[in-house]
Amino acid sequence: MEGLGEVWPVRSTISGINLGDVWLHYGLNTNNLGDEYIPFHKLSQCLTYSLLEPLQELG
Repeated sequence: MEGLGEVWPVRSTISGINLGDVWLHYGLNTNNLGDEYIPFHKLSQCLTYSLLEPLQELG
């Protein structure tokens, strides 16, 4: 989360912490801070997989 959070510079934050790959779902809104966010890992997963092979080749 900390390493990929900056990939989405204009994303939601809580207490100044970039939440990265999450999206609001207003149907989940409760009194608990953060409950209305849903993780959407596909973007992070695709990014990670696309970087693995080039990084392995570089050592």
